[in-house]
Amino acid sequence: MEDKRKRALLIHTVGTEAQRIFYTLPDTGDSYAAALQALKTFFIPKLTEENKFPQRAQLVGKVVAVAAGAVGAVALAPVALGAIGFTSGGVAAGSFAAGMMSSAAAANGGGVAAGSLVAALQSAGAAGLSTSASAAVAAVGGTVGAGVTSAVGWLRSRFSDQK
Repeated sequence: MEDKRKRALLIHTVGTEAQRIFYTLPDTGDSYAAALQALKTFFIPKLTEENKFPQRAQLVGKVVAVAAGAVGAVALAPVALGAIGFTSGGVAAGSFAAGMMSSAAAANGGGVAAGSLVAALQSAGAAGLSTSASAAVAAVGGTVGAGVTSAVGWLRSRFSDQK
C-alpha cells in the first residue's frame, strides 16, 4: 500500500475526535510515519523516572493502608453491629435494628424471613462473623483502605503542584 494511502487510512480510522486533534498538531508531515509519530507524541504519556518506578515508601504505604483497612473493618464490624442494635442478647429495643426488624416483619406478614439482611445481621451480632463474612468484610475494608490511599496521593499531587 502506498504511503499516502496508509496515512489517509490511519487518519480515517482514528475517529473524528482524534482527527480534530490531529489537524491541530504540528509536524504531522505528509508520510504515514510522520503522522503516526505525531499521534504517538500527543497520545502516549511521557514517562519520567518518578512515575516509572513507584517509590518504595509509596508501595509500603499502600500495603499498610490495605491491611489496616481489612483488619480494622473486621475488628470494628461487631462494634458497629452492636451500635445499631444487633447484640448478642437479640435486637435492642428502640434501636435502628429494631426498626429494620419491624419493617422486615411487616413486609413478610409478621415474621422475619430466614436468610434476609436482618436475619444475617442479627446472626452476626449474636454469634460473631462467620469466616466467609469476615473475608467479605476484610475485602471491603481493604478496598476502602486502598481507595483512601489513592485519594490522598491524588490530592497530594494536585496541591503540591500549585505553588
